[in-house]
Amino acid sequence: MKTPQLLRLLVLATIMGCGGPGGGATSTATSSEGTPGGSDAECSTSNDCTGALADYCESCADGTTACNHWSCVAGTCRAQVCSCTTAADCHGILPTYCMICADGQAGCVHWTCADGACETEVCP
Repeated sequence: MKTPQLLRLLVLATIMGCGGPGGGATSTATSSEGTPGGSDAECSTSNDCTGALADYCESCADGTTACNHWSCVAGTCRAQVCSCTTAADCHGILPTYCMICADGQAGCVHWTCADGACETEVCP
């Protein structure tokens, strides 16, 4: 089960100054205004994604610095800072949340890398 709401909470927590390992934020929460059609909107390219984004940058796993921008991931608009190749590239505070998954096993919030974007997931 993908949980975009948890990712939004993670971004908010990070913006509010709760950095995690590798999360070296260089600016705090100020937003740039946009038009509706942001997170969870359908897209073909990142140009289809609009809306307010927090003014937030961080040091990425590859040593570069990247800032918050819109990305079109699997046809859905996602706010993205650093791109990833594996879940190990994803950093930041995760909420403590676990549940019993459809297969009967317990699953807890963890990072995944989907189409170059870090996402949170509870159950695979």
